[in-house]
Amino acid sequence: MWLDEAAVKDWQEKPYPKTSLENPIIPFDENLAYKSYIIHGMMYDNLYSFDYPDVKYVYTPGISSIQTGTGLTITKKSKFKDEAFKFFEIMINSTYPFYSYGNTAMTPVEDVSGYICASNNQKTKIELCNSLLDLDGAYPYYYIENNKTNIIYLNHTFIGYNRGIIIDNLLNNEMANNKFKVKEYSCDNSVDFSKKKITYNEEYKIEVPISNDEVIILKSMRDIESFSVEQNTEQVCSIYEDTFKKAKPMQFPYTNFMETNNLDSRGPISLFFAHLYYKHNETEEGSLQDIVNECCDIIDDSLIPSCKNTDKIIFSVDVCDEARLKMKINYLNCKNATLTNLQSEIDCVYMPLKNIYGIILIIFIVVSLLINIVFSIIIIKNRDERCIYISGIKLFIYLLISSLLLNISIFLWIGKTNMFRCILKIWTMISAISGFICTSSSKMEMIVSTYYNEKLSNVSLKYKNQFIYTIMPSFQIIFLLLWTFTQTGTEIKTINIKNVGNYEYTSCSTGIEILLKFIFIIDFVLLFFSITISYRGRNIPDEFNDSKKIFVTSIMFLFQKKVHEKHQ
Repeated sequence: MWLDEAAVKDWQEKPYPKTSLENPIIPFDENLAYKSYIIHGMMYDNLYSFDYPDVKYVYTPGISSIQTGTGLTITKKSKFKDEAFKFFEIMINSTYPFYSYGNTAMTPVEDVSGYICASNNQKTKIELCNSLLDLDGAYPYYYIENNKTNIIYLNHTFIGYNRGIIIDNLLNNEMANNKFKVKEYSCDNSVDFSKKKITYNEEYKIEVPISNDEVIILKSMRDIESFSVEQNTEQVCSIYEDTFKKAKPMQFPYTNFMETNNLDSRGPISLFFAHLYYKHNETEEGSLQDIVNECCDIIDDSLIPSCKNTDKIIFSVDVCDEARLKMKINYLNCKNATLTNLQSEIDCVYMPLKNIYGIILIIFIVVSLLINIVFSIIIIKNRDERCIYISGIKLFIYLLISSLLLNISIFLWIGKTNMFRCILKIWTMISAISGFICTSSSKMEMIVSTYYNEKLSNVSLKYKNQFIYTIMPSFQIIFLLLWTFTQTGTEIKTINIKNVGNYEYTSCSTGIEILLKFIFIIDFVLLFFSITISYRGRNIPDEFNDSKKIFVTSIMFLFQKKVHEKHQ
């Protein structure tokens, strides 16, 4: 093995690293190196300029899988941009062989080969067919028909000026002889049954017509035993081309980026082979999938650029940390964000249920509901008492419903946002506040009017109460319906993260704001009547007087509405 065994032993004796960043670099054993040009764990060399004892033309993992280099770079401030681009166009033009002659086998430009492989790429199908059939003798081929593999032997030989095939009845079974009526074919650029022409399909494959309408693709079984055959230029160039296509895309013109050097220095491939050949130890060694994933993680982490050098940062945001009311920012296409003074987290966009503030609100809601239940039981049990009977059982029911709606509204303001919660919390809040104001103010107006004996009649008081405390809330319901059916309930808002970008989140929609304003104006009017009535009843004896309570409550509701409008 080419790894430094002293470094491997040191790695085995230490506890296994907890993160990929802590993994050691296992270098190459220089005593086994043929040349001094090495990378951690693997060796790379120009395969045409040096012969290896055990391998022919192959690519090995490591630096050979990354196309890198140095060269000329054009920027916006370059003085001769047009001339430079024209120079590149001439260099890569297939008419002029400058670029091909400057490279042995492959160039960093797609479809432009080096001087050895350039002539191979320009071969016609008849030339490739002749090359495939270049050795005389009988060779096995196979084709698949009806999910069954069939084998046929073909004699390679010259037929006229080109190579061709002869199907010998003595070498094949009856089924093959019956299928291939024509026994001689010669190479050409296309198949032709009448002219007995075959052509090249792809590596080790030829197209053979068996009628005017049907062509069978035969694949040579020489690829199975190709290890015993000396590699030709076509095979060598195909190895280069295949590896080049799978390698990391190269920038044009030649230029390296610092992450490539970082990948080379961390040596993930050497660590991967250390796992396979030596193992860390029996207790710490993971599965093959774990080893592959670790290698891939190191490669991915090495190639991720620093956020300092990234113009368009891509990021995601974690779910809300309910204890701290913060959301962590994950930078997806760069790293070391903290070193560049970028934000690592932002405030949550909603109040979580399990946060301390959310828990306190839920406790208050539960306590409020318990109090409502206790009072309801007391009122129902003592409904015939004089004070309850005079006030009216309906009044207490309306107050109970208003209190219940207010608790529901508070609960809906906690937790994640969705369309249902956004619409329902406005309905419950408006209904609770309007219901409480109308019920309390209606009761107080009857007490005040009766106490001062203001030319009061049941009819006039009834119609006055209906207009103020029934008709006006009815308008509120109409406006709420219009507001509900003219919006989606939610909308997308953004938070600007400095030097990073905008984070989009779902928030409750205000809908048509003019409708909301009309709804709040009606509540302000009701509050005005409530405060006025409370002031008029300030001198009524305490046993009949709820004016002070209603006055304080009305002021609180007024403050709550102003706060809500500000947040909207």
